[in-house]
Amino acid sequence: RTRISPPRRRKDLIERKHLIQQLSEMVEKRLVLVTAPAGYGKTALLMDYVNQSSLPVCWYSIDRLDYELSRFISYLAASIQRKFPQFGTQTYTALSGEQGKIDGDYIATVIINDILANISEHFVIILDDYHFVNDSIEIRKFMSRLLMDLDENCHFLLASRTLLSLPDLPLLVARSEVEGLSYEELEFRPLEIQNLFLQNHQLAISKEKAEEIH
Repeated sequence: RTRISPPRRRKDLIERKHLIQQLSEMVEKRLVLVTAPAGYGKTALLMDYVNQSSLPVCWYSIDRLDYELSRFISYLAASIQRKFPQFGTQTYTALSGEQGKIDGDYIATVIINDILANISEHFVIILDDYHFVNDSIEIRKFMSRLLMDLDENCHFLLASRTLLSLPDLPLLVARSEVEGLSYEELEFRPLEIQNLFLQNHQLAISKEKAEEIH
């Protein structure tokens, strides 16, 4: 259950209002990518976005074990069902009926129809640490199918340390369905450095010192 719940916010984190606002505007697109190396505050930003989002948000924290397609889909479905309990009957019936190697294209179709039948409002699915499964060809194909065929009310927000690899990503970009933030947007600004020192160390530093640290 902890994997499909947003992590608890630490008190020493800085709220980054300008980035939260950008994400709120970007999620009108089908796919939003937050891509940066470790330590840039991707998860912290997404946690703050969830707390302030006007849309329902489904959360899934991915780990290395989720490289297997059936496990990945099970957690994804559970994250959606946690927010929308009416979702899932079709999906879990299809998953339980699969013998041996799972048919990702078939399950994607079932999930698309399950969402269409049971979720009418706009909502966001956050996949945190997506880099753990980015190299899986099966998951790439599955995610590409979802992103191409889901109804317009479903929006994905992916956080990753590496650039996303999807077969249909160029087509989504060409359709203006993709937005994102990179490490350049995520790096701390001098004012945020000042706020960090003041909040966590009760130390007021000058603008010049903050710019030097930056």
